[in-house]
Amino acid sequence: MAIIVQNRFPIDSIDRKAIGVNIPFNAPSVFQSNYLTRDAIKNNLINFFLTNPGERVFNPFFGSGINNLINMNFLDTIDVEFVKKFLKDQIYQYFPFVGIEEINLVVNKESNQLGIIMKYQVENFGIQDEINITL
Repeated sequence: MAIIVQNRFPIDSIDRKAIGVNIPFNAPSVFQSNYLTRDAIKNNLINFFLTNPGERVFNPFFGSGINNLINMNFLDTIDVEFVKKFLKDQIYQYFPFVGIEEINLVVNKESNQLGIIMKYQVENFGIQDEINITL
C-alpha cells in the first residue's frame, strides 16, 4: 500500500534564509523578512487582494481589482456569487498551487467596506490558513 509523504519546502529548513517580506511594511527598517513558505504565500495572497490590475510593472493584469467595487460605490448592487467566482478564477490563474476551501464576503454598505474571508490550503505541503481582509 502506498504511503503519501507530505512534501516540505526545502528553503524552510535553512535558518536565516528569508523568502519574502511581511505586510504591512511597519518594521524599524521598513521591510520585515519572513522565513517560512506559509507566511510568504499568505502575504502574496494579501498583496493580490490589495493590488488593482495595472499597478504591477510587467504584469498589468495581476491583482484582484476588488478595490474598484468599493471606490465606485457598487456595494448596493454587488453580486456576491459573481465576485466569489471571479476571485476564485483569478487566484487559480496566479496561484495554481493554492486550493480555495471557502470564500466569504461581508458587505457593509453604511461604511462602504467589503470584508473578504478566505480559507485556503496548499495540499502537497500541508499548509492550511485563512486570510481576513477589510477593504
